[in-house]
Amino acid sequence: MIPKPARAKPAKGRRHASAAPPASTRTRKDAHERRSAILAAAHPLFLERPYDDVSIEEIAQRAELSKGLVFFYFGSKRGLFVELARQAAQELVESTWIPEGPPPVERLRLALVAYVRYVRKNEIAYKWLMSQGVATQPELSRLVSETRDTLAH
Repeated sequence: MIPKPARAKPAKGRRHASAAPPASTRTRKDAHERRSAILAAAHPLFLERPYDDVSIEEIAQRAELSKGLVFFYFGSKRGLFVELARQAAQELVESTWIPEGPPPVERLRLALVAYVRYVRKNEIAYKWLMSQGVATQPELSRLVSETRDTLAH
């Protein structure tokens, strides 16, 4: 009869393989998902409270990511805020774009209707950006000017 090999004892402080904790059900997000999660977590916070009352820690916690990743993707709280404003400006431009075809007066009417619809849908963000946001942050002032120029052409 062949003897069974002796089972090796785990090293001190180490668990036996069968006693390992269950695998986590949490999956690692890719870069796009992490960046999107940060933006999605930050957006309502900036709408609910003044800029200075929103913390990177709270944004990271809501995104279920580390604070370091917020800085990695956006550089700073201001960088994150400006990116949210840039996305809103892009959405405004896209939602008010009217293709060539209708006569100029009809295109203008359609663009104005689309603009008002956008403002109503995003009323809180629009008011904040157009009042205190532009006055306190030069990057936003430039962004608003560029958006206005784009809409005018």
